[in-house]
Amino acid sequence: MTSGDFSVKKYGRYGFIGIVILTGQIALGGWTSSNYAALTCTELPICQSGWLERMTFEDSFDVIPPEKESYEFGHLDHNERLTIHVVHRLGAIVTFLYLGWLALMVFIKSQTPFFKNSALLLASLLIVQVSLGISNIWFSLPLAVAVSHNIVAALLMLSLITLTYSLRRKI
Repeated sequence: MTSGDFSVKKYGRYGFIGIVILTGQIALGGWTSSNYAALTCTELPICQSGWLERMTFEDSFDVIPPEKESYEFGHLDHNERLTIHVVHRLGAIVTFLYLGWLALMVFIKSQTPFFKNSALLLASLLIVQVSLGISNIWFSLPLAVAVSHNIVAALLMLSLITLTYSLRRKI
């Protein structure tokens, strides 16, 4: 890090907050997938008509499912799956805005190619990730898109960890 990049060092703490936010969003994505909620909301940008009235948090995030003879296609009703899907979408908005802001600030404030390129990589992966998420809805969850959404989530996390570590490391 050059002397001109001391101004971006403070963004290391914001990077750590970004890691926490992204971890929560990835967990929500896993919860959405494991509860068969990915195809519950099929409209963009809203979920479907009446979605707000149908949301229910009572059983949507219970870690231990109720006893059932079969868990095929999940154990939750439509309203619980709708709630999970909507929360994942809202989390995507928060994640996009926060990580987009972080990438922009690091890009603007940095004077070295490493940090500028790291910020560009983070922003690019973020745009790809949101595009894949929208594509999952638009094209009814094709396997290649769903798998790509998971892979890009991992790459997004790796790029954020690398950026945060680089910003926070002692020089």
